[in-house]
Amino acid sequence: MEGTYATADDLLLADAGFEGSELASDAREVSNYARALREATKSLADLPLCLRTIRNAHAELLRGVAPNRGATVRPGEFKHDQNWIGTTNKISDARFIPPPAAEAQEAMGQLEKYIQRETREDTPVLLDSALIHYQFEAIHPFSDGNGRVGRMLITLHLTERGALKAPLLYMSPYLEAHKQTYIDLMYSVSKFGNWIEWVDFYLTAVLETCKETVRTADRLSELRDQTKEKLRASGRSAGLLLLADYIFLHPVFSIPQLAEYLSVTYRSAQANIEVAMEAGVLRLVPKTTQPKYYVAPQVMKVIFES
Repeated sequence: MEGTYATADDLLLADAGFEGSELASDAREVSNYARALREATKSLADLPLCLRTIRNAHAELLRGVAPNRGATVRPGEFKHDQNWIGTTNKISDARFIPPPAAEAQEAMGQLEKYIQRETREDTPVLLDSALIHYQFEAIHPFSDGNGRVGRMLITLHLTERGALKAPLLYMSPYLEAHKQTYIDLMYSVSKFGNWIEWVDFYLTAVLETCKETVRTADRLSELRDQTKEKLRASGRSAGLLLLADYIFLHPVFSIPQLAEYLSVTYRSAQANIEVAMEAGVLRLVPKTTQPKYYVAPQVMKVIFES
């Protein structure tokens, strides 16, 4: 949605904790998004979805990213200067101008009150989600990263309301595929109050994303069964079947990470990896040393084809 592209290998390496200098900055940014979402989701167990949740997610999102991607902006702080949405750096050419900094902070306070209002259960959760997402994007409270945080807010709100048991609804691919319609409809709400068209689009986006998520889960479940059969036929080690489960939790990992998961020695974990490589379940990630990283290519293929 915001010009961020990462290869599958780079993304999974970043998620596995690889810190090599050759890792693409976009991969670090996408990894930041995943980490920010995980941490924000965990925080819902102790804290209601609030401005603190949103600011903390923004701070994590911009940690260590390139300057043109928001690193020079104050991570975790609402904007101090006027921002705008347009194709040039001139506010006079802007298509949409969000509220100025002081009013934006007040608007975010009102949005927080709306999210946590006592009567929230009276509104269908997906309708509520559509209203909240639009309002956040219209306020545009940060100097940068509003789109990323706004899409994260969708998942966090649905998780808090119990519509999601895990943060598995990732709408960016659908919104990217329909980017102009997505932007035009939010603009139409701001200019003309065309809520019906916006809500209809939003609900369709949720539906199609859910369908694709279910298809991906089904493919992964089938692949896990096939992988277990393949490894069962390749050796008698109980660690191989545990490895089959592990690669669906962490498609990229190092020998020390696997050894810790299996509670075995480095050499034992390495032996299981060697068997899995011979069976075609794993391959070595190029240019990784101390430690080397390994990837489950079929798992990766299913995830990224979705």
